[in-house]
Amino acid sequence: MTHTKDAPLTPDATPSPHSADHPAAHSPDHAAAHSAADSAPHAGDVAARRKIILGIGIAGIAVAVIGTATRLIVTHLDPGGPLGVVINLVRSLTYPNAEGNLWSWFSALMIALLGVAFFLLAALLRPTGTRWRVYIALGAIALYLSLDETAQIHENFARGSQALGLTLDFAYDWLILGVPFALVVGAFALWLSRHIDRTLRWRLILGGSVYLLGAAVLEAVCGFIANTADLETDLGAWTAYQLVMMLEESAEFLGVLIAFAAVLAMVRVERTERGAELIPRLTAPRHVIPRVPEGDSPRETTASNS
Repeated sequence: MTHTKDAPLTPDATPSPHSADHPAAHSPDHAAAHSAADSAPHAGDVAARRKIILGIGIAGIAVAVIGTATRLIVTHLDPGGPLGVVINLVRSLTYPNAEGNLWSWFSALMIALLGVAFFLLAALLRPTGTRWRVYIALGAIALYLSLDETAQIHENFARGSQALGLTLDFAYDWLILGVPFALVVGAFALWLSRHIDRTLRWRLILGGSVYLLGAAVLEAVCGFIANTADLETDLGAWTAYQLVMMLEESAEFLGVLIAFAAVLAMVRVERTERGAELIPRLTAPRHVIPRVPEGDSPRETTASNS
């Protein structure tokens, strides 16, 4: 039992088994009990967060599918009457390849929320001395992508390519400058991610890869179909174009959602006497040696870390 210089222990001053000064507080059973008690409240938060992410994902994919399906119905079946009016209204609101509708707003909002999540994580990590500025930079990239989703900035790459005398016969011209630009931004984000939590880094890489699958690869496929077939007369090619476009928009959305879920997983809600508080999840450094009461042998601690 540990004795201090200022306050020698007396029978009345014996530490409680729940105190950090009591040897039992460092026993495996005690640590396991506290670990289970601490993780129990967070399990509900994790389950709730997963339900929210799943709900957003289902809603987003449903909007893309409904928008594409109604576009196909209008073109192939041309329904009239009140039903046709309703279908056309739904199409105008949800069609993924249109601007200024529900889908474009939803897509831009999700990317903006990703940026806000990065900024929130940076604010929570700043007092800890962690590299919080990295998350500011990643948040700025997300906000730019949100702006591009709304203002279609990448379409100006086509004008730049044409001004340089560069055109493509099999894809959209904006890809000539857009793909290298996306690769540079992606490489910069990858370089930044060296300084963040490993699990978060790989989840962001997964989300970014899925996003680029839609924004670059499937976009190029859409451009190939549009430039090699007459979409005005070839109904089969037009239908294929609509389906690939739906996959493209869905991939971009899912990529953002994966990244958003990854950032949210780095923050937990902790309920205190002052109310709910947001706490960053920091990865525990390796080879941390727990405190051992004086008089106890450190050999067991050393062995546990070997």
